[in-house]
Amino acid sequence: MQHGLHYRFRIVSVSAEGFFDFAIDNHTLTIIKSDGISTNPYTVDSIAVLPGQRYSAVVTANQPVDNYWIRATQTIRGATTNAGNANFNGTDTYAVLHYFGASNGEPTTPQPETLPAGGVAFAEYQLSSLITPEPL
Repeated sequence: MQHGLHYRFRIVSVSAEGFFDFAIDNHTLTIIKSDGISTNPYTVDSIAVLPGQRYSAVVTANQPVDNYWIRATQTIRGATTNAGNANFNGTDTYAVLHYFGASNGEPTTPQPETLPAGGVAFAEYQLSSLITPEPL
């Protein structure tokens, strides 16, 4: 990512059962679309994405130039954290958000105990349509 720019993330759950919390360390997500409907901008620290849901969120590259974890922590019945293998985690998925100019190493931010890691939890009922539909 180039520092100072805005990036659109399209987040989709293709799960049949579980859901996941999507977050980027030290960044907020401004939701602008939910299931194909444009919404008034709503800024949160993480997004709970249930089966079949789709969101578009804008992330601003406004943090110090570094690498940050993108986290998708799953909640699903029967999932285990390591399935007997210390190198496997069946509930967490990670990616690296890389700022141009940062080292090629892994991020050093610690795993939060729970998501949302920050103070603004996602509440879907607070989303509102950007355009009021015409009555039928």
